[in-house]
Amino acid sequence: MQYILTRLIPRFVIPAILFLTGAAVLIIEVTALRILSPYFGATLYTVSSVLGVILAALAAGYWAGGKIAARADASLHFFILIAAGGLSIFLLQILSVAILPLFGAFFSLTMGPLLAALFLFTLPSALFGAVSPLAVRLQHERFPYLGVGGAAGEIFFISTAGSIAGSIATGFFLIPHIGIDRILTTAAIAMTTLGVTGMLRRGAIKNARRIGAAAILAILLSGVLLATSKEELRRAGIIYIQDGVYEKITVAEERVDSRMARVLYQDHSKSGAVFHDSSEPVLEYPKYFALTSLFVPRPQRALFLGGGTYAMPARFLAQNPGAVVDVVEIEPSLFDLGKKYFGVRPTTTIQNHIRDARRFLAATTTRYDVIAGDVFHSLYSIPAHLLTREFFALARERLAPDGIFIANIIARITRANPSLALSTLRTFQSVFPTSYFFAVRSSGSAAIQNIILVGTNGAQINFLNDPRVKNHVDPIIRGLANKMIDLNRFELSGYPILTDNYAPVEYMTAALLDGGDNNERMNINGNEVMAFISQQLRYGPRHLGAEGHEKTWRALAAELAALSSDVATDQWEEVSPVDGEKYALANVIARFFPDKKQRVLLGAHYDTRRFADRDSGNPSAPVAGANDGASGVAVLLEVARALAYASTSLPVGVDVVFFDGEEGFPGVSNLNWKPIGSTHFAADIKKFYPATLPQSAVIVDMVCKKNLRLRPESDSVARAKDVVRQLWRIGRDRFPAVFPTDIHYTILDDHTPLNERGIPAALLIDFDYPAWHTTRDTIDQCSSKSLGAVGQTLLEYLSAQ
Repeated sequence: MQYILTRLIPRFVIPAILFLTGAAVLIIEVTALRILSPYFGATLYTVSSVLGVILAALAAGYWAGGKIAARADASLHFFILIAAGGLSIFLLQILSVAILPLFGAFFSLTMGPLLAALFLFTLPSALFGAVSPLAVRLQHERFPYLGVGGAAGEIFFISTAGSIAGSIATGFFLIPHIGIDRILTTAAIAMTTLGVTGMLRRGAIKNARRIGAAAILAILLSGVLLATSKEELRRAGIIYIQDGVYEKITVAEERVDSRMARVLYQDHSKSGAVFHDSSEPVLEYPKYFALTSLFVPRPQRALFLGGGTYAMPARFLAQNPGAVVDVVEIEPSLFDLGKKYFGVRPTTTIQNHIRDARRFLAATTTRYDVIAGDVFHSLYSIPAHLLTREFFALARERLAPDGIFIANIIARITRANPSLALSTLRTFQSVFPTSYFFAVRSSGSAAIQNIILVGTNGAQINFLNDPRVKNHVDPIIRGLANKMIDLNRFELSGYPILTDNYAPVEYMTAALLDGGDNNERMNINGNEVMAFISQQLRYGPRHLGAEGHEKTWRALAAELAALSSDVATDQWEEVSPVDGEKYALANVIARFFPDKKQRVLLGAHYDTRRFADRDSGNPSAPVAGANDGASGVAVLLEVARALAYASTSLPVGVDVVFFDGEEGFPGVSNLNWKPIGSTHFAADIKKFYPATLPQSAVIVDMVCKKNLRLRPESDSVARAKDVVRQLWRIGRDRFPAVFPTDIHYTILDDHTPLNERGIPAALLIDFDYPAWHTTRDTIDQCSSKSLGAVGQTLLEYLSAQ
């Protein structure tokens, strides 16, 4: 006993303290992820930021602690650092309330968590890191027989054990049962008290009083903040708020479209809601899950991956009372919350499983008529393992022979790589050859929205003509054809299939969120324009008769159909004077603001040159046509998107026309050349404009070059002087370097037949292009900045009519 009291216990006093400080560091680290995730998501960026910052701060603390241990009173400063560390946890709590909403609003998903982690977690981690070198010195001085190495090994072993205990306790017990605020407050009080007690035992009364006063002030300030936040929560209608195992869970009363609703938030994302006065879903996307009845009218077994409010599986069960419904939800408390707050009857026969969705699918042998996936409640926390080809394949294996898999994701339909939406669509289609995709907001919208994925084991439905769809009582089902995403719009080979080995979902999400706000605006996204150039190049050669030629005009028709309700494809055939072959051609025309009598025509050609006749090395090769062929098309498609979602009507109507055959027949010489599509269009102009011709036209051709210079073309100046004057005035105001005013050349192009037909038409072209009609006309010649300047000028020109 004497040995225990005099030798063993004193020997482990310092290590025991290090056990507690080590636990404090990991408590900070684990809670840091939960502190940041409501604002930046539980992504790899958040995890990496927290780990990187805390490790860097610990390293700095070790270095500073070593310097202090070498020069100062180790015993006193040991406890000063612990007390200061406790105060820094109080400061962390105060700052997180004060600054995190601002950081979340102003910083991106990639940089935001790093900056927030630097601001919040550097100081406490560095202070607790500085304790360890002092502990080594104290342990060695008190027990010299250990040696420096023995003392250091003992200290770092015990400190690491404390970190392990703090990590496990925080994740497995403290967060689910106590909550972040109480965890940090308790840790702050414990560390401050430990430090102040040690200081008092060493006679540092003045310093202890100062730190104690600061701690009391921090506790009072924290209390005021907590009371204020509780009052704000009450005013906000929050009736439940608690840290779950995976996120902060909030239930609030809110007014939605003038009706009161009860809303479930997981972190800061609205993941479910029910009206007080109706069983109708508040959010739009759950209504689409009703389309499962088209494929499986009388389902016997259904599986819901993700419970949320549990209103959707409860609604499904009410509509199919004889069915067996399994729900897999990883957050343990949500089922009880569904019964308490969201009208799920306590006597429901829903079989609830607290498991990861993929683990459940892998373990079960049950075959389901319907599998519904609703696990993506937020863009900030997407479970990547539920987006891979392996997951979709597993879900398909668990379907009955005539079963249907339906899932909801949140994404932006963007061509710019990386594209979460298009990679997911390609991945899904690789598993479900019979698949359908619906955009809840609009298939042509570039805003973040819900996208519904539907895959079957074989059953097919024509959503345009099937009477079960057209005559359905549900307006959502009747309107499915208008929400369908036509995959003819895209060339998906440029987007990676997501696999367990490669699924960079956080990277895709960050690019998506950094891609602009979620409002449709009259502006041009140069990256989107570049992406459509890339898509056209993936079709290969696009000259008359080439496979890529037909793919291109079909893609243009499908894309315009997603943006306008008035789209026409004018198809005809012509015989080539070069080889006597008959070629199929197609002009694609879309109208915007069709009620306007005064109209402006925007045009571009989409075909490419068959032979690179100006290429000294390979004149018989086809021209890729990134600039000469794809650039004008891509700009006008982005202009069309802006017109489709303009918040106000323009003063004129706009017709976007994609001309075929501008490069002439394959093998035609420059002397015998003529623009086939625009000539055909002009000759048949009354078919499209029976009463009044367009008041003006702008043809866009070869506009992606770096250091773009668009000089007025002489024929445009002669026949469309007012168009040129206004267009160049607007261009020079915004992009003076792009729009010089010196007339540089005379060019025959698609504007020529329009001018001859009496439509004042101007040509936008930079003809000083060394790669013209060569194999070097590739996308590396293009600039998103140049494309953006052209598109923005066109929009402002249209607005000024």
